[in-house]
Amino acid sequence: MPQGTATDELRAYARRQYNYYKYGTTTPSGTILAKVEDGIKGAFDWAARQFNLGTDVAQQKVKEAEDNLASAQAEAAATAKFKTDAIKDEL
Repeated sequence: MPQGTATDELRAYARRQYNYYKYGTTTPSGTILAKVEDGIKGAFDWAARQFNLGTDVAQQKVKEAEDNLASAQAEAAATAKFKTDAIKDEL
């Protein structure tokens, strides 16, 4: 704690405490390194979110294709049964 009561000293002390609390250091080089690390981490998190969004869309498309395939199979089975029954009736 500064011995004087000058506002500048108190502000400087508060700024050092804030920097130490936020970045873990009171030196300017430490805060610059912390800012770079935060920026890299933010970019990596953004890229990871983009990949996750892409996989979510792909999974949704696969689900839609599976649903379409199931309905097409059901329709084909119904048509085949109808034609089979028609042939049996003719015989």
